[in-house]
Amino acid sequence: MKKKIFGKLEIRNALPLWILTTVCVLGLFFQPAFAQKDVTGVTKDSIKIGVFAPLTGEIAVYGKAAHMADAIFNKVNEEGGIHGRKIVPVIVDDGCKPVKGVAAVKKLIYQDQVFMLHGAVCSNVALAAKKEIQETKIPFVVLGAANYKITTPVEKNIFTGVFTSVSVSKSMADFAMSKPGVKKVGIIKHTDEWAKSFYEPLIEYLKTKYNIIPVVDVTIERGVPDATPQILKLKQANPDIIIAVTYVVSTSTIIRDAFKLGLKVPIVGNPAVAVDEQSVRVGIPQAMTQFFTPYWYKHSFDNPKMMEWQKLLHQYYPNDKFDMFAGLGIGGTIAIVEALKKAGPDLTRENFVDALEKTSNLNQWAPLDYPMATPINFSPEDHVGIDEMAFSVMSDQKLKIVYSWEDYLKLKK
Repeated sequence: MKKKIFGKLEIRNALPLWILTTVCVLGLFFQPAFAQKDVTGVTKDSIKIGVFAPLTGEIAVYGKAAHMADAIFNKVNEEGGIHGRKIVPVIVDDGCKPVKGVAAVKKLIYQDQVFMLHGAVCSNVALAAKKEIQETKIPFVVLGAANYKITTPVEKNIFTGVFTSVSVSKSMADFAMSKPGVKKVGIIKHTDEWAKSFYEPLIEYLKTKYNIIPVVDVTIERGVPDATPQILKLKQANPDIIIAVTYVVSTSTIIRDAFKLGLKVPIVGNPAVAVDEQSVRVGIPQAMTQFFTPYWYKHSFDNPKMMEWQKLLHQYYPNDKFDMFAGLGIGGTIAIVEALKKAGPDLTRENFVDALEKTSNLNQWAPLDYPMATPINFSPEDHVGIDEMAFSVMSDQKLKIVYSWEDYLKLKK
C-alpha cells in the first residue's frame, strides 16, 4: 500500500477508511456491561412480576395475600395497564417452607425471567431466599413476612410494604402497657426464628422503655392441641396482662384453655393471628372479649369502603374471604403499582427501585379507598413501608378497632 501524507505526519500502511468506519460503528453497540440498563421481564406491552406465597400446607390461609395482589394487578390491567403495559403475574407456591421457597424464587428469576419479585408471607422463606435476591439485585417487595432481618440492614433492592417484627413488637408492648396498673407481664411464645424476631425486640423494648421484665416466660410448640401446662404456669405467676407470640392454631388453644382454666387476663396477640377468625376457631364468644391483635386497617371489614376490597377479591377468587391475611397483599402491591407509574415508560429495574425509594406519604389509590391505617413511606435509608398500627378486638361478636386500652373501655360502656 502506498504511503499517504497528512500534513507533516507520514502514515504508512494506513487502513482503508471503510474499515475504520466499521470499527467505530460496531464500538457503539458493544459497550461495557455496566452501561446497560436491566429490562429483564419487560416488553413493549407487558411487565412480568413473580409472586410467591404459601398456597398449600398448614398455613395456606396466608396465601390469600398473593390472591389479593393478583386481583389488584388485574384491576390495573382492566383500566389500561401502566404506560401501555399489562402486568403479568407469575404465581408460585412456596408452601411456607425454606427449601421450596428458594426453588420458587430461582424458578421465577432464571426460568420465568420476571422483572421483579413480590412475595414471601413466611419470614423463613424470605430469609432463605434473601442471598439469591441480593446477588441477582432483582427488585423485591415483601408481600407479608415480618422478620426485621429481611430489610435490616437496608439493601438497595429489598423493600416491604408491611410492618416488621420490630415495629409490631413495640406496638404490642405499648398497647399492653396502656392498660392502667400493669406491673406484671407474662409471655408465651414459640421457639422458631419467626417467634424470635418478635420476642427479642419485645423483651428489649419492655425493659428499656417501661423497665419491665416478664414475671413468667413460657414456650409452646406450634400446633399442640393442649396448652394446660403453660396456662397453669402463667396463672400461678398472676400477670396483669399476657403477650402471645404464637401462630394461629396454638393461639386458639391458648385462648380456649385459658378460659376453661379460669385465667381471666387480657391477651395481646401478634399479626399472624386475625381476631375475627380466632373467634370462629375458639368457638367461645366470652373467651374473646379480652383478646387483642395488631390491626393495620383504618376500617373494620363490615365498612362499605372495605367491602369494595372484598368485591375486588371475589371477582377473581370467589372462594376467598377478605380478611387480615388477604389484606397483607394490599399495601406493598399498591406501592409497586405507583412506583411503576413514576418510573415512566422507559422502565428499568434501576429506575423502578429509585421510584420506590421516593414513595412518600402514599395514602390514596384512585380505583378504591386506600385502606391502610397509616401511609406507606420509603426512603433511601428506610425500606419499611408501615411502622404503626391499631388493634382489633371482638365486641358484641363484631370486630372493633382500638388504639389504646382507653378506647377498649369506651366500647364496653
